[in-house]
Formats: sequence, C-alpha cells, structure tokens
Amino acid sequence: MLELAHVFFSSLSYIPYALLVYVCLVFAPALAFFPRLTQKPVYFIGIPIISLLINSFFAAVLFKFQWYTHGVVLVLSVGLTGIAVIRQYFYYVRHRFE
Repeated sequence: MLELAHVFFSSLSYIPYALLVYVCLVFAPALAFFPRLTQKPVYFIGIPIISLLINSFFAAVLFKFQWYTHGVVLVLSVGLTGIAVIRQYFYYVRHRFE
C-alpha cells in the first residue's frame, strides 16, 4: 500500500510539467503572433488550430535546415511563450480602461 501511495504522489509531480507543455504547444504560438485571439470566444476557439499550424511550419523549417534538435526546439518554445506572455500583458494593460 505504501508503494502505491509513493507511485501516486510521484506521478502528481508531473502535472505542472504537463500543463507547461500544454500551454507552450497549444496556446503560446498563436498568442505570440495574434494576441487579440483572447478577445471573443469565437476567436479563442481557433487558438489550438492556429498553434498547430504555426508549430507545423516551424517543424518543417527546422527539418529542412536540419536544426530539429532538443535545444533549438526548447529555445523556440520558451521564446514563443515569452513573447506571448509579454504581448498579452501589454495588450491588456493598454485596453484595460476602454
């Protein structure tokens, strides 16, 4: 029984990592390029589809130039997530009082 509890609690430690990967792959690419997609629910539905297209484009470019390595993908993912966070912050600060 103790071993089962250990497995359960050690698997809970992966939840933040899974959420981070989900945000970096599903939300960040679309919001980095199109921060207004969070304005209306109709636009918000398109975020995963647009992110898939952006991720596919970057993967094709990285494959073409043979740069598809762990480090390059990590830098690209962190960069897009950082850009998305900054653009969302400035978008909401600018439109907060409208």
